Amino acid sequence: TRIITLEKLSLNIYHYTLIFFIVYSVLSVFGVPVESLLAGAGIVGIAIGFAAQGIIGDFITGFFIILERQLEVGDYVYINTIEGFVESVGLRTTTIKSPDGTLNFIPNRTITIVRNSSREDMRVLIDIHVPADIDIQKANAILQTTDAHIADYKDIKEKPEILGLVSLPNGQYALRVQMFVENGSQGFIQREFLSYYLHALQEEHIEVLSSPLPLVVK
Repeated sequence: TRIITLEKLSLNIYHYTLIFFIVYSVLSVFGVPVESLLAGAGIVGIAIGFAAQGIIGDFITGFFIILERQLEVGDYVYINTIEGFVESVGLRTTTIKSPDGTLNFIPNRTITIVRNSSREDMRVLIDIHVPADIDIQKANAILQTTDAHIADYKDIKEKPEILGLVSLPNGQYALRVQMFVENGSQGFIQREFLSYYLHALQEEHIEVLSSPLPLVVK
C-alpha cells in the first residue's frame, strides 16, 4: 500500500506541474507576456496570495500525512464524520470511499484527527443473549467445543476467550466471547462464530434469547 500511495502522490504532483506548463505555454503562444504579468501582479498577487493560504495549508498537511504514514491507500479510516477506504492521498485533497460507494474529497487542511483501523488486529466481541439463570459452566464448556473450527480461519490471531456472563445496559444478560482477528476479516468471522455458538448451544438445549448483531471494537 505504501508504493501505491506514493505512486498516486507522484501522479498528483505530475498533474499540477503539467497544468502549470500547459497554461504557461498557451499564454506564450498567444503572445501574452507571462513574465511581465507575474512581475507586475502587485495587488492582484497579494490577493491571490491570501487566497492561496488555504491551498498551502492543504499541501503542508498532506506532506506530513504522507511523511508520518498516518494513512495509506487501502486503509479503512475515520476522518471527521466520514469513514471508508482511502482511495488516494494527494497534496491538496484526500479521497475516501464510503461503504455505500460515495467518494468523499477532503481538503487536507481540515484533517485534524485520523482514526486508522487498518494498522492493528481487531478485537471482536460476540454477545449471546441468555437467561440470567443459565448454567454458566455447561454453557462455557459448549462454547469451547467450537475451537475446533479455528484451524479453518487463518485470519484468527488469538484463540477465542470466553469472558463469561455479562450484564447489558438493557437489563439482559449475555455470554461474551472475544477474539483478535486480522483487520478486514472481522465481519465475516464474527458472523461465522456467532452461528457456531448458537448452533452448539441449541444442540444442547441451552436457551438463547433474541440478540442483536455481535460487536466489533478496536
